[in-house]
Formats: sequence, C-alpha cells, structure tokens
Amino acid sequence: MLNSYRTVLFDLDGTLVDHSNAARAGVIAWSQELGIPPDPARWQALEQQWFLAYEHGKLTHSGQRAARVREYLHEPKLSETAALQLFDGFLHQYIASMQPFSGAAEVLEQCFDCGQLVGIATNGAASLQTTKLRTTGLWDDRLIMLAAVEMEAAKPNPEFYTRALDIVGTAPADTIMVGDTLPNDVLAPIAAGIAAIHVDHAGTGTTDPRYPTIRDLSELLNAP
Repeated sequence: MLNSYRTVLFDLDGTLVDHSNAARAGVIAWSQELGIPPDPARWQALEQQWFLAYEHGKLTHSGQRAARVREYLHEPKLSETAALQLFDGFLHQYIASMQPFSGAAEVLEQCFDCGQLVGIATNGAASLQTTKLRTTGLWDDRLIMLAAVEMEAAKPNPEFYTRALDIVGTAPADTIMVGDTLPNDVLAPIAAGIAAIHVDHAGTGTTDPRYPTIRDLSELLNAP
C-alpha cells in the first residue's frame, strides 16, 4: 500500500497514538485535581465542538483550548491566560496517559527502511505533537513535522496539503496520506491529488471504493 510512494504522511491523534483514551484518562485525573466531578463525555463533546471551529478558521488554536476550559468549568469570564494555565494541567495528565497504537513504531520504521520521506500531518502544534511522539517512543529525527499551527493552515483546508507538499518537496502523485478522520485525512488529500488510506481503529465499517480502509496499522507492514 505504501511502497510505491516517495512520501508517506501520517496523521497523529487517532492514527499513530490513542488520543481518545488519553484524553479520557487525562480529563478524569485533571478534574480530580481541581476537585470537580469528572465528565469525560462532556469534555469530548467540547473538544469536538471547539476544535472543529479552529479547523474551520473561526478561532485560534489557543482560543479553542481556552473555550473548552471555560465551558467545562462553567467559568465564561475566565481570561484566556487563566484558561490556558488551567489547560496545562489537563495537558500534563493527557500526555502522561498517551499510548501508541499497535503497529505504529513498526510501520514508521518500515517507511524509513524503504528510504521514504515520512511526515506527521497534524492539526496540532509542533511542540505538543513532538512531545507525544517522544513520550510514546515514536519520535525519530527523520520525521518531518507538518503542524497546522506553525503552517497557518489546518486540515481539511486544501492549503494545508499545498504547504505540506512544498515542505517535503514531493508531488501529489508521489505522496500518500494515512489517517483516521475522513474529511481531514482522506477526502481532503484525495481532492488534492494525494492517495489516502483510512485508519478505522474503532471498526465503524466505513468503506468507499475511492480509498482502502484498515483496522490496524500492522496491515501496512510489508503490504504491496
């Protein structure tokens, strides 16, 4: 699936690392530190709401973090500075709970062994995403970090992929994207002329003739 491409781009959260379970564990521990009842389902809903707003350019990356904290804590008048300081408490617990998905290390190493360029195409910030990769043992100095915050364009904005390809220096036809979020990681790259693979860790059963779907990253190992 990957061998015929010069460059392989991987999404990070939900693709290489288990964001959902880390966020759940993180918000439970953080809430307990704050002395409030944990509500991971509500935190997840707020993340989806505000991160989507960020992806569509309605507020900054820092702004979506602050908005989540204000709503979760029922403190609408919190300054952004105060909200972000509180968010740091969540981040500490979240990162401590981060785990890689099965097959992640092996598929990255396979790409390097094949001489491919490997990029991390993420809507996060480079510093946090690098920390996740280091924490989970996935970091390699050969990785090319393609982070939306620093690139000033977020998936599914086509400009994200234009800028990513400019950085890695390969054409769309020589590039494949691997990720779990259909609009961002599959449909957007396909529209940009980039092949894509959908990673369905949850087993939703989504299929489409335009792209292959896998349940586990190990399916990419030695696949033609």
